[in-house]
This record gives sequence, structure tokens and C-alpha cells, in this order.
Amino acid sequence: MGKAGIKAKKRRARVHTPVKMKKKKLVNMEKSIRDPVLKEQWDNKKTVKQNLDSISMKVYEDALPQEKDLRDKWRTEKIGDRDYRIMEKLTKMHGRDLKAMSRNIRVNVWQWTEAQLRKKLELFDAAKDKPREEPDFVWVHKDNQRPLMLPNVLKQERAEKEKAKRGGGKKKEEVEESMDQEAEEEEDEDEVEEEGEEDEDTKEVSCGWRARRNAKGRQNKKAAREKYRNAPIKKF
Repeated sequence: MGKAGIKAKKRRARVHTPVKMKKKKLVNMEKSIRDPVLKEQWDNKKTVKQNLDSISMKVYEDALPQEKDLRDKWRTEKIGDRDYRIMEKLTKMHGRDLKAMSRNIRVNVWQWTEAQLRKKLELFDAAKDKPREEPDFVWVHKDNQRPLMLPNVLKQERAEKEKAKRGGGKKKEEVEESMDQEAEEEEDEDEVEEEGEEDEDTKEVSCGWRARRNAKGRQNKKAAREKYRNAPIKKF
């Protein structure tokens, strides 16, 4: 409990520090204005509202164009390469039947509606007369291994790869000779390995299970080599 008759005192005395009033900084709007017509008419002594009220659109009579050329500014719509190919297939199959096009989910993979197909058909008709060139690049989506555009360059590369897989168009005799050479090289390598293994047989005698395992492995390898040698050559 507190003691009666005692006044509470502050530990620190109050100190008065006079604050100097800062001068109001006026913003020079004339420097920040980029429009030359507005910059000439601007007055820094007036407020922003007063300046805008005093300036009318008659100031920009010389700056505005005499005729309205708005058509050049509008972007003309074009059909892309992917959509062009889809519409080309659909028109070959169904002609101008939009209902049949919308139901053909195999070709119409994006499931365009009749209204969307009508718009695509107009763009397709406009682009059909213009000459189209095959693009030099191939864009493949990360989720789709099949490229959406197949130019002639990619077709040639695939044909070359398939030709190389089939033997590169070599004759049957050349293929047999190459296979015989490979078999002879493998035999020479195996003979060198067997000579080295014979020297190590004395070391392997101490642990019999290792010797038996290595001997069995050599027998399996030899049997596989003979099977490969006697196998019939496939016709390409």
C-alpha cells in the first residue's frame, strides 16, 4: 500500500525544444511536363486545377491530324500455321459443314464451336490465296513429343535416321562381312582374356566357389558367342 500525503514526482524534468518551421517547398511542375504545347501555357504561380481550367482543347488544333486515319492502327487478324493445317484438313473432309467440323474431335482437337469455326473459316479463306512457306523452325511442346509443324528439313532428317537403322542401304554381303569382322575381333579379345585368366587360376584355387563361378561365366560367354555366330542373318 502507498503512503498517504506524498506527491508522486517525475524522474526527468521537462525540457522545451523549439522546432523551426520548415519553408514550404514549391514543386516546379513546368520541368516535369513533357508536352511542349502544355509547357508553354503552364504557369507555376497557379495551382494545377487553375492551370487546367485555363487551358482548352483549342490549343491542340494544330497538333491534331486533319483526317481520321484509324484503319491503319487496327490490328489485322491472321490465322496461325497450326490452325491453318487443322482447317485445311477439316475443309477437305467436310467442306463448309460447320456442324460436322465441330463434331470431328480427331481433327478438331481444340473442340472449336460452330461460331469459332465460322470465324476460323473466314480467316482460312483469306489466307488460302496467299502463298505460304514452310517455317525453318520446329516448335515442340514439353508435354507433346510429336512436333506441331513438320517442315521438309525434319522429314529428311527422320528419313536419314531410319535409313541408318536399316543398314544404310548396304548390300547383304557387306553386312555379313562387317558382322564376321566384329566376331573375329571379339574372339581375339577373349583369347587374350583367357590367357590372363589361366595365370590367375592358381590364385583362385584357394577359394573354390570363385573359380567355379568364373569358369561357368566363361562357358556361358562362349556358348552365347557360338549362338550369335550360327544365327541366320536378317534380310533388310
